[in-house]
Amino acid sequence: MVRKKANRPFGLIFKYLREFSKFWFEYISVFIGTTLAITFVIIPLLESISGLIMRLSGIPYVSYNNLGNLIQNHFLGVLGLLIILFLLIFLVYVQFIVQFKGIRLIQSRSLTLKNLFKEVVSSAKKVKIQQLGFFLFYFLLIIPFGRYVFSTPLLSKIKIPVFTLEFFLKSWQNMLILVLFYAITFWISTRLILTLPLMILKGQPLKLAIKESLKRTKGVRKFFRLSVYFGLIGLFSIIMQGLLFIGGRT
Repeated sequence: MVRKKANRPFGLIFKYLREFSKFWFEYISVFIGTTLAITFVIIPLLESISGLIMRLSGIPYVSYNNLGNLIQNHFLGVLGLLIILFLLIFLVYVQFIVQFKGIRLIQSRSLTLKNLFKEVVSSAKKVKIQQLGFFLFYFLLIIPFGRYVFSTPLLSKIKIPVFTLEFFLKSWQNMLILVLFYAITFWISTRLILTLPLMILKGQPLKLAIKESLKRTKGVRKFFRLSVYFGLIGLFSIIMQGLLFIGGRT
């Protein structure tokens, strides 16, 4: 019995690998399809539109120290950039809908373009403003590498003040603050990691999804199981995006 429990973590890994080996083409199609659409269609389009807005509005850059001046003298331009930013957040959310719905359809052996399109449209219609607001927090906290993958001239020109490591290395008190910050961030991100899948796959409202995520992520075993599952998905997504990036440069 002890031996069986000891081998359980590796059993989970092999289980997911066997699932992938049986339907590798479907998984690759879902991830590569969304990545191609974002990399070669959506991002270039948003870059062109946001760049055009900034040129026509005479906005050299967007920063926290010139925001007041921009709102006063370039209000329409700022409004246009905010719309692009909102659209970007929505499209990133839609990407997760496509991937989660695609995985669910693969597991139920019912993946077709028609079924996937219907599922994505149905879920996208139910998206609310508060969900996108939470997703922005979710996107920056739980998926830290995501903000480096999806970028536009608007995001690259926003100057966000950050604390450097020099500040935290000045004293042990500052280092303690940094460690506590990362510990709290890690704990929050772990407890809320199921919120987005629950909203997308089960159509749960935001508050209920948060409550359910807190319940399901309680305990070491559940944490490890989820870490393996989402870790493999994240690793696969990063590999696919890396291959596409290398292929695009050759």
